[in-house]
Amino acid sequence: MSNNCIPNLLPSGCPTRDCSDIELESTILTPTGTSHRRHGEKKIRKIGEAKISGVIIDHVQIPEGFVEIKGIKRTPIINQCKIIDHMLIVEGYIIKDIKYATPIDPTIDTSRCRTYRNNLNDIIIKVPFSFASPLDRRIRLPRPEAREKRRFEYYNNTIEPCDKGFMGQSLCDGEEFESVTLFRPPFAELISWSIREGDILRKCDENCCEGELYSIFTEKIVLTLEFDIFKIEIEKWHYSGDSDGRGCYVVDADEVVEDDEVVEDNQE
Repeated sequence: MSNNCIPNLLPSGCPTRDCSDIELESTILTPTGTSHRRHGEKKIRKIGEAKISGVIIDHVQIPEGFVEIKGIKRTPIINQCKIIDHMLIVEGYIIKDIKYATPIDPTIDTSRCRTYRNNLNDIIIKVPFSFASPLDRRIRLPRPEAREKRRFEYYNNTIEPCDKGFMGQSLCDGEEFESVTLFRPPFAELISWSIREGDILRKCDENCCEGELYSIFTEKIVLTLEFDIFKIEIEKWHYSGDSDGRGCYVVDADEVVEDDEVVEDNQE
């Protein structure tokens, strides 16, 4: 996704400018960094399954009218799927490709015609939906760590022998510490879906005579979505060997962590 879509991010490849009378000065000191050889493996582990269903009712009005619906092709598309507080929240839409027949001569009374010709037309519509369902409490989901923020107050003493100034907390100087551990959230993947529908053909007016065409197509859909639930884990590896340096790395089967910590290599 382009940074141009996010208001507070600097656009990539575009010049920046000052949009207010606020003056900004910044200094970059020489950065330093360290790196270590670490051993571990990131794995995606399935921790559960979920099924969510909902009812969707849509009304399609076809101005030229129709005598019959010849076929409907439906394709669900998931826009977003989030797990929040043990709730599975799904947003998306159904692409419906509807084929219908309309008489070539729209003025004829089809109820009195032994034969008549039709045009086969096709329309595509997108029907949005939003579902939410609680997950089984037996599914153990990883939890994010809270943002840690602390402030350290500086001591200030400006009292001199002539008793001027003050002693106590500094009013213009201090130190702050802030730490954020980025969270790898659990996620869901759509594995199957099913649709059961009821179709209703209606006229625009209940007082229409028998020969007039249908103009409204109503569909009542029961959409069922099935998901697999996953989480990301980092397996710890430890070195198993003798004092001569002969050995190998072994996965700690009893200890799997849910963050980026891995055991640092203790053998070079």
